[in-house]
Amino acid sequence: MTPEPVNPQNHLPENGEPANLPSLPGPEATQMPHPAPSPRRSGKPWQFKLLSISFALFCLEVGAFLIIFPQQDSWNLNYFSGLSPWMQDIWDAAYFRWAVSGIGFLNVYVAFLQIRNLFRSNE
Repeated sequence: MTPEPVNPQNHLPENGEPANLPSLPGPEATQMPHPAPSPRRSGKPWQFKLLSISFALFCLEVGAFLIIFPQQDSWNLNYFSGLSPWMQDIWDAAYFRWAVSGIGFLNVYVAFLQIRNLFRSNE
């Protein structure tokens, strides 16, 4: 048995007019009501402060290492300096050592900016 095709005329009421179908909601019905504003606490949560201090200490430690270590004699005693002769020349060059130290200075600068911004937000 095959189903009969749907004829829109079969679904009309006896008076010939379309049935009252529920209307789609307008734009005013689809907008969500605004929630009541929550009371704000002064300052930032302690987790944010702890994360900021941890990030600043991490940057300070990495920066100090990158400033000091390239100037030490033990700088040449590693895996990368012995990979190839041209890499040995680059690794021993003073400009490369100071470029790595420059990245260390940037890390220290970021650490101080982080600490300064943390204390400014408390004011």
